[in-house]
Amino acid sequence: MWRFLKVLVVLGVLGAGVFWLVTRPQPLDPGLVPGLTGDAARGEAVFRRAEQACLKCHAIAGAGGRVGPDLVSIGASAQVDYLVESILQPNAKIKENYHSLVVVADGRITSGIRVRETDQELVLRDVEDREVAIPLDAIELKKDGESLMPVGLADTLTRGELVDMVRFLSELGKVGPYAASSAPIARRWEALAPSPMAAAQFQNSPPEAAPGDEPGLRWSSVYSRVAGDLPLEEIPPVAEGEGSWRVLRCQCDVATAGRIALALSGPVERLWIDDNPVTLDESSTIDMSSGMHTITLITRGEADPLRMELTDVPGSTAQVQLVGGK
Repeated sequence: MWRFLKVLVVLGVLGAGVFWLVTRPQPLDPGLVPGLTGDAARGEAVFRRAEQACLKCHAIAGAGGRVGPDLVSIGASAQVDYLVESILQPNAKIKENYHSLVVVADGRITSGIRVRETDQELVLRDVEDREVAIPLDAIELKKDGESLMPVGLADTLTRGELVDMVRFLSELGKVGPYAASSAPIARRWEALAPSPMAAAQFQNSPPEAAPGDEPGLRWSSVYSRVAGDLPLEEIPPVAEGEGSWRVLRCQCDVATAGRIALALSGPVERLWIDDNPVTLDESSTIDMSSGMHTITLITRGEADPLRMELTDVPGSTAQVQLVGGK
């Protein structure tokens, strides 16, 4: 009886909080919709800001979070007024399969998007993009929730920034510069974060071995722009000074072994496949065994963006996929 009452109290408090968030005044701005102006390039920069956290929950062409839908073609399938409403009032119209589910199990509340359900467990994806498995026999109560996108994410934007971001979203998927190529381009990277250990490795020159997951080194996800290039000025160098070294890595999954070519552009100084150094040229051709591999590179400077694409080698049977996600 006490557990049942505790569940009711918890859900009552939760419901009151959700009601306050949903009903907090967020009037739509009619001036944003008709004859929308704005700059899509500036809007992409706003969308990519770390403090906006858009890529924490949304992916573009598979690179980014999976809490919300992939936005790669949202501009070709949604009207501008829908985009504005989705930003300002995320609970007004929730895309199918993205309603949250609130589950009480063993006295704990979990909210997330349903990923799958088996005979033994229910798996939800929470707002941090983690899969949470809940044993079915531990579930005390389930109820439908709202969007996991918080109300008020646009509150810090100026009207001009909001218009620019809506313009960017409205161009995604349309013919032009914001139609993401289906080519195998590296879109999800990990950048080595500045730290005393990282700076020590680059004190005089780049290291001879590829930095990995040694204690003291931290990696964070960064994402290429829709066009496939990664602006290096957005990434802090591992050590300040003349070098301005930045270390980036991505993963590829080789289903069938063979030769592949890496088409690189940008200020790349060194490159490794796993722990093996690769000689750099305009198109580095490499033998790849089956399995998961890590491509690590060091760049110097930030004037030019980084871009890496896998290209076919004539006669090769290699089948390779770059790893996306968060």
